[in-house]
Amino acid sequence: MAHVGQAKRAGLEGDARLLVETLYALAAHPESWEQLISALELPRSATGLPEEVAAELEGIHKVTALARRQGEGPPEGQAKDVGLVLLSPSAVVLACCALARGVLEPHLASVAVGTRLQLHHPDNHEALQRALVEAKRSGQHAILRLERPTAGAPVFCYVADSSALAGSALRNPAALALMFSAPEPEAQVWGAIGKSFGLTAAELRLAAKLREGLALSEAAEELGVSVNTVRNQLRAIFDKMGLKRQSDLIRTLTELAAVGRSLVVPSASSASEDPPIRSVQLADGRRLAFRDYGPRSGRPLLIYHGGMSSSLMPPGTGVLANALNLRVVCAERPGFGQSDRRADYRFETVAEDMEQLCDRLELHRPALCGVVSGAPFALATAQRMGDRATGVYLLAGRPPRPVEQNLSPLSELRARFESHPWVVETFYAILRMRLSPDLARRLMKRLASFSEADRAYFDAHPEMIDFVFAYVTECLAHGGRGIADEMTAFRRGQTMNLTGIRAPVVIWHGVDDRFSPMKDMVAFVGDHVSEVQPLFDSGHLAPFKYWRKMMERIGEGASHPIG
Repeated sequence: MAHVGQAKRAGLEGDARLLVETLYALAAHPESWEQLISALELPRSATGLPEEVAAELEGIHKVTALARRQGEGPPEGQAKDVGLVLLSPSAVVLACCALARGVLEPHLASVAVGTRLQLHHPDNHEALQRALVEAKRSGQHAILRLERPTAGAPVFCYVADSSALAGSALRNPAALALMFSAPEPEAQVWGAIGKSFGLTAAELRLAAKLREGLALSEAAEELGVSVNTVRNQLRAIFDKMGLKRQSDLIRTLTELAAVGRSLVVPSASSASEDPPIRSVQLADGRRLAFRDYGPRSGRPLLIYHGGMSSSLMPPGTGVLANALNLRVVCAERPGFGQSDRRADYRFETVAEDMEQLCDRLELHRPALCGVVSGAPFALATAQRMGDRATGVYLLAGRPPRPVEQNLSPLSELRARFESHPWVVETFYAILRMRLSPDLARRLMKRLASFSEADRAYFDAHPEMIDFVFAYVTECLAHGGRGIADEMTAFRRGQTMNLTGIRAPVVIWHGVDDRFSPMKDMVAFVGDHVSEVQPLFDSGHLAPFKYWRKMMERIGEGASHPIG
């Protein structure tokens, strides 16, 4: 894409805004992620957040926080993260949170509880009045565009009946809510956008394709129209939404679609077999979230999830844990899912958290199982716990050591990400906003493309996408800051040694794994390896394919092969 070469040059000059636009353009396009490699050829020392885009990036993270669905992330976190103003039908301010006040004052409005909301721009005042009337009349959400007094992009927000604000401390049945960057379920957002801005069905279809990451020519081909037709439609969209650039359109649509999910209470679904997320308070006051599968009296197994995952285990884990008499506990590492971040995030400090969790849950002699990037954390915990750990099982493990030759573009991209934490945070925050089942499918298809065995497994098991979408959504409940911390930990942990591990270490690894080659994991563990189980018909998706057999092997504690 054209953004990539430009972003590379701009990054070297310290102008990171173009790189952010590149991240927006590519986040929903896993097939093109490796194009970011050239965009990330920044000096290795350029790990700090550029001052000129700090406020813009913080806004992205706030929008991501708004995008959490009900039940995701800390329950008390939503009210402080949402830019929310409660208004009476006559626009008298009933309540206003700090974030909303920061957006409105001083350029857009004067906010004082008990008085009418005073919007400085007369067009904004008229637009607000129309939106309030429409939201009250129809009982549906309206999208409001507030013009800035300067040449900056307009501010978009929702006007909604406050009864839609499930779980908010500011909820008031007699009020209307003004929500900044406010979200709506994917199935409804396009209708709201079309109604609010008068977009035609054809224009909405084009907007949706552009938000998915398609170029104009690609969108024209998929829609079955000429490039000239989509150019005319794009100009009409710009005129109706008051925008001038395609990147502004993509960003606006992304944020509106992402945040809308928190406006509506999800409909009740059938009871899940997965246990609820619980948490413990650690010695320093942080919360560590986890799920607990199987009987409490069972033999303890502590799982360390992968790098873009959560405490959600594959379907059937609860039933399997009961059958094997295993108590399977998976904790969400600091900054992932519902766990609080840790400032000094390293393999050793996460191991300290996990030992505290074992103490709280009375997991006296647990086995430890590290999946993909969870592997070094499992090993660090084994170091810390000594004889208390009964065994370490590594499933498609990724070591912290850099490989001599990257065998896939995604491996190279991860290596570049490790050197630029602010880019990681931004990329995954945007990915969280653009996440959908289709994006999860394309992501897994891309990951499977590096291995013939993985491609065959992926094609035969399309149901895995529901699970992948669920755990990635949970993982990114706070955006990408936890993943950024973890990538930094991997970069700093390249000198990690395994002195002090007393538990036997078993490696199960797909022979065709090009994303995290087996030889690298075996070389990293070295003399501590007690057994290597090569899985000849698998690549990086081995944990999906062999999950049941691996759990059975751990439960039985036997030495028979699992392949």
